[in-house]
Amino acid sequence: MPGPYVPNLVRVTVKWNHAFHGPSSNVLHVDRGAKTAQEAAEDFADTWGAWYEGGGAFGMVPMYQLLDQDTQLTGFSWQDLSAAGGNVGELPGYSLGGGASGQLPPDLAVVVSWRTGIGGPSYRGRSYIGNLGYSVLDASKGTIAVPKALQLKQGADLFITELGATGTLLVIYSRMGLGGMSTVNDAKVDTHFDVQRRRGD
Repeated sequence: MPGPYVPNLVRVTVKWNHAFHGPSSNVLHVDRGAKTAQEAAEDFADTWGAWYEGGGAFGMVPMYQLLDQDTQLTGFSWQDLSAAGGNVGELPGYSLGGGASGQLPPDLAVVVSWRTGIGGPSYRGRSYIGNLGYSVLDASKGTIAVPKALQLKQGADLFITELGATGTLLVIYSRMGLGGMSTVNDAKVDTHFDVQRRRGD
């Protein structure tokens, strides 16, 4: 990434693979605080994994239950964006596959909108959770079933809280002006499907 560089900023990429539809990813950013970039990435991966599998200190409802059984969380990559030539690395994924039988069209996704409490598009982010199982669908309305949207929002909110408890903060990074980051403190999940951007978001 070309400058300007932002102190303590680390980019983490969540990597998925579907047996028939191939790879996709979610790109997020964290403030590592006093930790190394690798330590912050490990905090992120451990907390996202707790959300994926269910559990963690706050008892997250597992994300894998919403995903098609041919989906795999294959790993994480990270890069220190605080200086030119920042360190990079890879972290392992999870053997647990998706828990839902039957798949919705592969490009349909639930959108998790990350909020900072500051107005404007530079202070919000999105993660597209795709490869969904049929259980997510409210067939009578053609939308995401309300209990499933609430399940995902609960998981996202607890992810923010539990990650923050490690000292690593989920942030929105903006390239506007000199660039900067704002701490995420809330998540929103709509009941309308969106189209997953498989190049990463």
